[in-house]
Amino acid sequence: MTNAIRYTPEQGEILIDVDEAPSETYPGGWARLRVRDNGFGIAKEDRDRIFDPFLHIHPAKHHTSALPDSAGLGLFIAKGLVDLHGGLIKVDSRPDEFTEFTVLLPFKSHQRPGSDPPDR
Repeated sequence: MTNAIRYTPEQGEILIDVDEAPSETYPGGWARLRVRDNGFGIAKEDRDRIFDPFLHIHPAKHHTSALPDSAGLGLFIAKGLVDLHGGLIKVDSRPDEFTEFTVLLPFKSHQRPGSDPPDR
């Protein structure tokens, strides 16, 4: 959410949505969190790298908020926490249109989307 705030223009919009993921797509019960902004987006070639530690892909000219510069660890830490809970984090983006991060977390721990629940 901090990145959405940091990189969305003043007149931009940030949407946060939390719901239950569709059971036909994600069987077993999954919570879904989506954060979508209409900032400047993430290029396709950068999407595989955005969860790397200390990575900065956005030019300073796009930095529109009064928030301090980041260390480049936010997405790296977020992915690590989601992974520890057996979840999934993914990004969809179109440059100069939008970026949307989706986090899926299982209602039962250590269960990946489309996988069978653990034997417990």
